Amino acid sequence: MMLKTNKQVINVVPPVAKSAASPTWLGWVLGLSATTGFSIATPLSRHAILIGMSPTNLLLGRMVISVVLLGIFFILNKSAHTKIDRRGMLVVGVVGVCNGISTMTFYESLRFLDASMAIMIFAANPVVVLGLLALRGEKFTCRQLVRVGLALSGVYLLARPGGGVSLIGVLLVLATIAIFSVQMVGVQWYLQEYDSGAVTFYIAAMATLVTFAWWRIQGEVWYVAGAQGWLTIILVAVVSTVLARLCFYKAIQKLGSGQMSLLMPTEMLLAVIWSLLFLGERLTLVQWLGASLILISAVLAIQRLGRVRWPRRGRNLASY
Repeated sequence: MMLKTNKQVINVVPPVAKSAASPTWLGWVLGLSATTGFSIATPLSRHAILIGMSPTNLLLGRMVISVVLLGIFFILNKSAHTKIDRRGMLVVGVVGVCNGISTMTFYESLRFLDASMAIMIFAANPVVVLGLLALRGEKFTCRQLVRVGLALSGVYLLARPGGGVSLIGVLLVLATIAIFSVQMVGVQWYLQEYDSGAVTFYIAAMATLVTFAWWRIQGEVWYVAGAQGWLTIILVAVVSTVLARLCFYKAIQKLGSGQMSLLMPTEMLLAVIWSLLFLGERLTLVQWLGASLILISAVLAIQRLGRVRWPRRGRNLASY
C-alpha cells in the first residue's frame, strides 16, 4: 500500500503476523520425547511385577517420587503465569482423578497380560476420543463405524476366547482407554490457557492422592523388590512420569490433542519392541493380525482427529 504526502511517497508494508503455532517443530519434539518416555513405562512395570512387586506399590512409589520432583520444578519456576483459578482447579481435580484411576486400572491389567498385549489393546484409544467428540457435536459417520469395527475386531483377535488371554486383563485395559480419553480431551478443552508445568503438577498430585487412597483401602504392605525394584520405580517416575508428562501437556497445548494422537501408534510400536527385546514376550500370527487391525483403526481415527475443530481457548466451563 502507498501513502501520498506533499513531500514524498511512503511505502507502507503491513506487518507480518507471527505464527500462532510457533514453533510447531518444538511441539513435535516435545511430543516425540513424551512418546518415548511413555513407551518404556509398561515394559519396566511389567518387569517389576514379574519379580514380585504389586502394581499398587509400584504405582505409589512412582507417583510419590514424581510429585515431589514436579513440586520442586513448580517452586523453582513459579511465576504469575503458574496460578490456576477456581475453575481451573476444578477441572484439574477431575482430570487428576481420571489420571489416577486410569493408571491404576492399567497397572492392574499387567497382573494378567503381557506388556505388549496391554499396550496394543490400549492403542485403540483414538477411536474412543472420537466417540467423546461425538457427544459434543462431532458428526458420527459410517467411517467411524468402520474404525470402531476394526478396533473391536483387533481386540477380539488379540484376546479371542480360548487364546489363553485373561478377560479380566482385557476389561481393565478397556476401562483404562475410556478414562484416559476423558483425561485427554479434558486437558484440550479446558486447560489450554493455563501453564503446563502447573497443570502437570496438580494433576500428578491429585493422581497420587487417588493412588494412596486405593493403597490404604487394599491394606497393602510397602515392599520393593530389591535394587531392581527401586531402579524401576526411579526410571518410571523420572523418565515416564515427570519428564514425559511435562513434555506431553506442553505438546498438547502447542499441537492439540488430535495432533498428539498421531504419535500414539509410535508409542505402541516402541513399547512392543521393548517388550519383545527385553521381556522375551511372543505373539502368535493371529495376535499380530489383531494388533494390525487396531493400528489401522487408530491411524484412521487420528486422520479424522487432525481435522477436528477444537473449541476456542478461554471459554467458560458452564458453556460446555
